[in-house]
Amino acid sequence: MSLNNEAIYFVRVQLLIDNHKIIKLIMEVTGKHIMLEHHNILVPLDGSENSHRALHAAQLLAKETPGSRLHLVYVATEYQLKNQDEINRITEIIGQRAKETMEMGVEHVRFEILEGDAREVIAFTYPEEHDCDLIVIAATGRGKLNRMLMGSVANYVLHYAKQDTILIR
Repeated sequence: MSLNNEAIYFVRVQLLIDNHKIIKLIMEVTGKHIMLEHHNILVPLDGSENSHRALHAAQLLAKETPGSRLHLVYVATEYQLKNQDEINRITEIIGQRAKETMEMGVEHVRFEILEGDAREVIAFTYPEEHDCDLIVIAATGRGKLNRMLMGSVANYVLHYAKQDTILIR
């Protein structure tokens, strides 16, 4: 099995099993000791249940690597940023997620609300500016029409980000 296939297999295994068993199962399947040494983990949030699951997976990974930093990012639209009620709602959601993360024992948590094209911000801008080495992203938070017109953010990140990426469904 080549390294590329192992990475793809890792993502498929992640989607099918309990997050606590991921590393042990990979080690058993590949016969190799795999150590995840990601210290700056980016988790894009959009308020969906899928993004909450992605955050949970990232929290577990961060707890396994002492000194890890979780970066919780919400990429807002121009409309959302002009609406104070919407900004308050987003801030409350992300703030609550950051608090939960710290209560789980992850010491270094940063959260931000950014404006821009979510695909570009998540795949390039934020990871490069903050030296992120892993992106844990949910499959989708958009509706079918939006996904057809603009494309899936997760799909874009999987294909173009330079960082290791884990997709959660």
